[in-house]
Amino acid sequence: YKYLVRYDEYGNEKLLPAASLRSVEAPPEVAEIKTPSGMRYEVGATIEAQYVEDQEWYVAQVNAHTPEGNYFITFV
Repeated sequence: YKYLVRYDEYGNEKLLPAASLRSVEAPPEVAEIKTPSGMRYEVGATIEAQYVEDQEWYVAQVNAHTPEGNYFITFV
């Protein structure tokens, strides 16, 4: 069998054999992601973060962290 695959990013299509396709693994559960050592704040923590534009400190909430030790936050 061959399948027509469309690459949305590039806008092209290609006919591929079944051997060139595979299922995507499910992303890991949040509980399976290890917190990097040295992380000071847990997901959900309310913190103060410095806004880059004006260098002022504002209340924020930690939404997630990366394996490299960075935070994703939302100012609240």
